[in-house]
Amino acid sequence: MPGPTPITAPFRLNFQYRIDTLDHRCQFYLRTSPSADSTGYDTVPRAGFAAVGVSAAVDGFFTTIAPLYKSTDTTFLGALLEELVSGAWVYRAYHATAVTPTGSAVYQKAMQLCESGRDTNNKPMPVYLYEQHVGDPSKDTAFGALGANYAALVEALFNPGGTAVSANPVAWRVSRGNVYSQRWLAQVTDSNEKLRRRRGIK
Repeated sequence: MPGPTPITAPFRLNFQYRIDTLDHRCQFYLRTSPSADSTGYDTVPRAGFAAVGVSAAVDGFFTTIAPLYKSTDTTFLGALLEELVSGAWVYRAYHATAVTPTGSAVYQKAMQLCESGRDTNNKPMPVYLYEQHVGDPSKDTAFGALGANYAALVEALFNPGGTAVSANPVAWRVSRGNVYSQRWLAQVTDSNEKLRRRRGIK
């Protein structure tokens, strides 16, 4: 059985957030070009979208997920931009976001959300978020049946409704193999065993 796709994407963004003393991250790969943005880089978008500063891409994603978290237990920290150089990730910039959570529901310990999808080579291209208010374990495959906040997240990541904008990850996010996303498959919520151990509930 073949192993994971080798990483050929040239850059990665690690979105960092803290929930009740535990640090989490959401990692995206991307292509960039030098610019006058505060980070020094713009995104390199797929056809149909425009380049934006990496700082705008960071703030845009945090704004998308803001309704999924509550400010009393969650802090959005920012995102670390790194470049793959000779097989090692090298620091290039950090953007500390001013975006704050806007949700009203408290976090759920040790739960995770997976937005499952495929890239244009038909290989898995999931996105994971942790410990937001997700309800009971579930799997949803109908975009139209998602609640507004989760539909907005899926739209930002995969654009099934055709309304995504250039700051959204679907415009600039690439896979390990350096190709853009192709389609959304499902939203899956469940417990995370590693987080259960870290939270001391296992």
